[in-house]
Amino acid sequence: MEQPLEVIKTMWQAEPHRKNELDLMKMIYKRYGLAGFYRGSVANYLRTTVKSVYRYPLLIFFQGVFDRIFPGMEKSAKKLALVKALSGLCVANVDSVIVCPLERIKVFFMTRTDFKGGYSSYFKAHSQKLVKVLFKGLSIHMLRQNVSWFVWLESDACTKMYVRRKHNIDPFKQTIPFALVLPIALVTSIVNVLAVMPFDMVKTNIQKEKPVLVKEVLTKYGNKRHFKYFFVGWRVRLLQYFIQNVFTMNMLEIMESKYRKVRDKQQ
Repeated sequence: MEQPLEVIKTMWQAEPHRKNELDLMKMIYKRYGLAGFYRGSVANYLRTTVKSVYRYPLLIFFQGVFDRIFPGMEKSAKKLALVKALSGLCVANVDSVIVCPLERIKVFFMTRTDFKGGYSSYFKAHSQKLVKVLFKGLSIHMLRQNVSWFVWLESDACTKMYVRRKHNIDPFKQTIPFALVLPIALVTSIVNVLAVMPFDMVKTNIQKEKPVLVKEVLTKYGNKRHFKYFFVGWRVRLLQYFIQNVFTMNMLEIMESKYRKVRDKQQ
C-alpha cells in the first residue's frame, strides 16, 4: 500500500518543479512503466520490516525507564508529556543510526537515472567507501527523526488525553476504540506533515543519486518564491502518515495498556 506513495513523494522531492501528483505519476509511468512505482522496493520493504521489529517495543521500554524515574505520569499531563518526549528522542537517535543506510539505498534507487545496476552492483561500485556512502545524510536524517518522533508522540499524547476526558475512557482499564483512533490519527498526521516535510525534502536531496549539499538546498529553495518546494508531496505524505498511524496508534494503545497492567501487578 505504501510503496507507490513513497516513490511519488520521494521523486517529487528530488524534482520539486513538477506541478502535482498526477504530473509526477505520468512522468514515472512514461519513463519506467508500472514497475517505476516499485523502484527501491526491496530496500523500502527491508527498512519497514526492520523498523517494525524494534521501534514500538523499544518505545515501551524507554517509557518504562522514564516512568520509574518520573513516577505517576498518568496523573500529571506535564509528566506524561515529558516521558513521551524523552522516550521519543531516545528512540529517534537509535532509529536514525539503524535505518539511515536503508533509507539512503531506498532514496538512491527511487531517484536514479544514470545508474543501471542492481543492489549488488551498487555495493561493488561503492565498496571502497561504503560506510560513508550508506550513512550520507545521517545528521539531517537524525534531526528529521527527532522532530518527527517528538511531534508525533506529543500530539498523540495530547489528542488521546483529550479524547479520554471527553468520552470518559479510563486509561487503566480501557483502550480507545478504533473509531476514535481515526480522528486522532488524522490530527497527528497533519501536525507531523507540517513539522517534518522541510527536513524530509532536504534529506531526500542529500541522499538522492546526484546529491547536493544542505547549503545548496537552502540557498535554492529558502526564499519566499520557492519555499513551497519544501512541502512538495505533502498530500501524499499525509496519506502515508494516516495509514501508518491508523495501524500503529491502535497497536501502541494496546501495548501501553498491557504495560500499565503488568507494571501495576508488579507494584
